[in-house]
Amino acid sequence: MTNINVSRLYEAYCALPPSEQRSGTYLSNFRILYSERTSIVLGDKEQVIKIIPRDDAITAVEKEFKMLTLCRDIRGGSFVTPAPIAYGKNPNHLVMTRLEKPCGYISTEWDYQRVGQALGEFSAELWVRYGYIHDDLHPRNFTREKDGKVGVLDFESIKEPLTRVWYSPNNRKSFEEMFLPPLACEPGLAPYVASAFTERSGIPINFAWLTRLVNDQVRFMEAEWDHKDCEETVEIIESNLQKWKEHLANHRPAVVSRSSCALPLRRL
Repeated sequence: MTNINVSRLYEAYCALPPSEQRSGTYLSNFRILYSERTSIVLGDKEQVIKIIPRDDAITAVEKEFKMLTLCRDIRGGSFVTPAPIAYGKNPNHLVMTRLEKPCGYISTEWDYQRVGQALGEFSAELWVRYGYIHDDLHPRNFTREKDGKVGVLDFESIKEPLTRVWYSPNNRKSFEEMFLPPLACEPGLAPYVASAFTERSGIPINFAWLTRLVNDQVRFMEAEWDHKDCEETVEIIESNLQKWKEHLANHRPAVVSRSSCALPLRRL
């Protein structure tokens, strides 16, 4: 790995005309991979630099570096994670090894199975070892690597799940919320993630709890989103839930526990 002067790279980025502050523009040996107001991602053949211009963003950078370091100890035959290299200030930035370009979409049943297997195994290891979930599992946050593995991205989205008081008197934390992004984005992905998660961890997915999480999310969208966007997303989620139920009926229904779990549903 080569030494990088992140401050100079960021100064060069800021000096570009707005029309050139976009994906594909080169800054020395680095190319802009992603650019928006909240973050800029630069990359060469070996490394990626994520810059977060906000003054208070050093906490987010430190957190993501910590999560990358934790996940370096997670091993799986089907997935890979970037290795952390460094982080710092002025500007707030994180340096990590580079993976392939994000998928963006999934096109075949074989891809659904392969990606679902990898993300399920990764999620199981993350949950069992550390009690964390990746709550933004969609195609822009994973890659197809040349060795056939699936790369996992966006470690800022790794967190401890919320405690939902309506689940149980013991306030069981819900790893099921990691399925909300796949349900909203990819109709065939979530069942395979769930199957691999349970196979690797031995923990069943409670479909009733997941459905209630979805209903919570729908109520939030109805209150906060534009009506048209909300309506379209709700249709996608409902369709995907139905496809998941059909998948369970035709594949391994033991993966999902609808009625039995360590802590039963309780209405407050």
